[in-house]
Amino acid sequence: MEDKKYFLNPVTILLIIFLSTFIIFMGNTFLQYTVAVIGFLILLKQDFKLFLKFLVIYIAMGVLIYYVLDHALYDLIQVRFFYPLLVFFYKVWPLVVMARSIGTFTSSELMNAYRKIGLKDQFCIAIAVFFRFVPEFKHRMREIKEAVKIRNLNPSILHPIRSFEVFLVPMIYRGLSISDIITASIITKGIEYPCKKTSYRDLNFKLSDIIFALIFLALLGVSIWLKIS
Repeated sequence: MEDKKYFLNPVTILLIIFLSTFIIFMGNTFLQYTVAVIGFLILLKQDFKLFLKFLVIYIAMGVLIYYVLDHALYDLIQVRFFYPLLVFFYKVWPLVVMARSIGTFTSSELMNAYRKIGLKDQFCIAIAVFFRFVPEFKHRMREIKEAVKIRNLNPSILHPIRSFEVFLVPMIYRGLSISDIITASIITKGIEYPCKKTSYRDLNFKLSDIIFALIFLALLGVSIWLKIS
C-alpha cells in the first residue's frame, strides 16, 4: 500500500493548536498573524483546495472588520451584536485552519498516532471523531439551509437570535444522528476487541515536527514575556 505523504504528525498539530490558543490571546498582533501564517502553511501542505477556501474566508472576515470600522457602521444595533463575534472568529480562525488540517487524516491514522503517545482508546476515539467528522457538519448545515428555504423561515442578520435558533435546534438533532452512526462504525471495526491495534500507515515523528514544535514553544515564550513585561 503506497503511503500518502504528510507534512506534520497529527500529534504535533494538536500540540501546536494547544500552544497557539495561548499565543493568540496573550501575544500581540504580530504574533497572532505569525500563528495565522504558519497555520495556513500547514493546511497548504495537507490540502491545497481547503487552503484556498479557508484563506478566502479569513481575508473576507478581515476586510469586513476594517470596513465596519472605516465606515462607522458600529453604531447600528445589529452590527454591535455581530462585530465582537466576527472579531473573535477572525482571531481564532487559524486554530480552525489547523484543526481542519487534522481532519485530512483518516480516523485510523489519527487513532494510531495518538495511541503511540500512550493515550487510551477512549481518548483516541474522542479526538479522532471530533477532528475527522466535524467536516460532516458542513453537509448537515447545507441540508438545514435547504429545509429553512422550503419552510420560508427567512433568517436575517436583523433578527440574530431568531436566526440562530433556526439553525441551532436542527443541528443538535443532526449531531445526535451522526453520533449514532459513528458509534456503530467504531463498534463494527472491532474497537472493543481486547487486542493490540495496528494501522496500515505508521505516522512517525520527523524533523519538521520537532522544528514546528520548537517554533511554537518559542512563540509562547515570547507571548508570556510580552504579557508580564
